[in-house]
Amino acid sequence: MMERLKKTKIILIFATIIFSAFIFTLTSFAQELNTFKLNDKGSLTVLGSSGDNNSIYTDNSPSTLMAKSALSSLGYSTVNQRPLVTDDWQFVLTPYIWFAGLTGDISANGQQVDVSASFFDIFDQLDFAFQIHTEAMKDRYFLFVDWTYMKLSIDKDVEPRFPLASDANIDVGVKTNLLDFAGGYRIMAPDTQAPVYLDLYAGGRLWNVDIDLDIDFDNLPSQSNDQSKTWVDLIVGARILALLSENVIFSLKTDIGGFDIGSSSKFSWNIAGNIGYETGWHGVTPFIGWRTLYVDYDSGSGDNFFEYKVWMNGIQTGLGFIF
Repeated sequence: MMERLKKTKIILIFATIIFSAFIFTLTSFAQELNTFKLNDKGSLTVLGSSGDNNSIYTDNSPSTLMAKSALSSLGYSTVNQRPLVTDDWQFVLTPYIWFAGLTGDISANGQQVDVSASFFDIFDQLDFAFQIHTEAMKDRYFLFVDWTYMKLSIDKDVEPRFPLASDANIDVGVKTNLLDFAGGYRIMAPDTQAPVYLDLYAGGRLWNVDIDLDIDFDNLPSQSNDQSKTWVDLIVGARILALLSENVIFSLKTDIGGFDIGSSSKFSWNIAGNIGYETGWHGVTPFIGWRTLYVDYDSGSGDNFFEYKVWMNGIQTGLGFIF
């Protein structure tokens, strides 16, 4: 119980820091004496406290439209600080946390169980989670790497798929390592009338999943099954980036993968939506969103059967840093 309370406090502290930074930047930005806007000709203008206008950018072509560089785990882009398409490299570093539940079918060494631990059970099941997204962009081309690590412990709403001779308590431990890597091309850059961007990308998702099943019977010997698998899925996807205002950005990203090629999964689907607010301090951007990831993978048979057919859903939140 004390360990669970400690984990809960850590998660709440982290969430409080993120949202405190969000509120602080909103209030401080509202008090800024200088603001930025695009004039009718597409140039970026600085409005000082005295009302003086100083145009600092006059090219309104879509290929050189002023924009913020990529942010967050989805690669946000908006309109204030730097070109959307530029000959200079732009880099993003985004640490974040995905509070994901786990629902579906898992198997280790032939022992199959149904797992039902939703996002609302997060404080009971999440032992540790950390994610980080890095991205580089030059001209219309971009590369990104996204690493996810999660450790879940589930000890309720789990039933074995065989008749039990006595009551049992089942503890399920799942460690998930994901590494997304992809390259893409920005096929649509906006003008001032249509602030929406469209990117296409392709790459892979490296999975490493470790499942530990401990079954404690009342009147029978306990069983322990531990098995891990590693595989790679081909992924293809797209993302849409929309400017809701000068500083508020919405992003929607989705991809599919697997396709039962070689040792890959039969199918996987990923979708995530974020909303963020880019501050005036070096482009630091707090964001919050929701991510869903589905995968259907199995291998082996009999006592060597491994299955990971699950839905992972939950809130994600973090900070984006621009370099």
